[in-house]
Amino acid sequence: MKALFAKPLMSEAKRPTAGRASRSTAALVFGLALLAAPFLSSASASPRDDDPVDTAVKTFTDAVSDRDVESIGDAMENLARIAKTLEKDDRDRDKIAAMFARMLDYPEREENGIPYLAASLLGMLGEPGAKILARALDDGDVDEDENVDFRDAMLEALGDTRHPSAVPTLLEFLKNAHASAVIAATNALAQFGELEGRARKEIVESLIRAAEYVESQTETQRTRPGGRAKYLGREWYAVVPAVTSTLRALTHANPGTTKDWREWFEENKGKNWDDEFNPVKKDDADRPDGR
Repeated sequence: MKALFAKPLMSEAKRPTAGRASRSTAALVFGLALLAAPFLSSASASPRDDDPVDTAVKTFTDAVSDRDVESIGDAMENLARIAKTLEKDDRDRDKIAAMFARMLDYPEREENGIPYLAASLLGMLGEPGAKILARALDDGDVDEDENVDFRDAMLEALGDTRHPSAVPTLLEFLKNAHASAVIAATNALAQFGELEGRARKEIVESLIRAAEYVESQTETQRTRPGGRAKYLGREWYAVVPAVTSTLRALTHANPGTTKDWREWFEENKGKNWDDEFNPVKKDDADRPDGR
C-alpha cells in the first residue's frame, strides 16, 4: 500500500444479477472451478435434515457449481442470516466466513457484484470478518486502479465489523495515497465509539494528524528540492470534513477547526476518556427516560 506520510452495508452492495454476468470465457470457468473446489468435497454428503447450516452450505455450493450468480447471492445472504443467529464462538460462523472469504476473488467482480456482497456480509460477522477483510486489504495490489472501488468497499465493511482487530488496518489506511481510501477508512472508524477510552484516544490523534497533513498540502503549494511543487488535488478537500464528523462521533466534542481539535486533544489527552468523552455514556444520558 502506497503511503503519503510516516446500513446494513449489505443493502448498499452491488447485488449480483445473472443478466450482467458473463459466463462464457475460459477464465471465468477456470476461476469458478477453483472457487468451488474447497466446498464441493464437504458438501458431497447429504446435509443433515436438522442442521440449517448444512442445508444452507449445500445450497451455496450447488449454486457455485452451477455458476448461477443470482442463486449464489441468495445463498450467501441466507448463510449470513444464519451466521448472525449463532454464538460468537460457534465454529460454523468461522466456516461461513471462510466461504465468503473465497468469494472475494470471484471472477468478473464489477459485472456480477459477488465480491462486493461477500465483503459486506463479512462486515456482519464481527471478529472472523474483520480478520479476513484486514488480510485482503493487506494485498499489495489493493491500490491498483482497477481495485480502488472494491478496496473502499472492503474498508467500509471492515468498519461494520466493529471489532477492535480492525482498527490497526484502518489507521494504516489514513496514510494512503488515495483520497477515497483515506475517506473510507475515516468513515469506517466512526463505528468504533464503543471502544475503551485508550483505543479511541489513539484513533482521535491519528485522525487529527491526517487532517493536519491534508490541510498542509491543500492550502498551500509546498516546494520540494529541485523546484517541484508538492500539493494534493481537489479530491482531498473532502477528507477534513469526514475527519471532523468521525471525531465528533468518537468523542461527542465539537471544538471546530482542525487546529481547534489539536488544541482540544492536547488539553484533554491526559484525562480518562472512559468517563469524560464516552459517546456511549453520552447517548444514554441524553435519552429523555434516562435509560
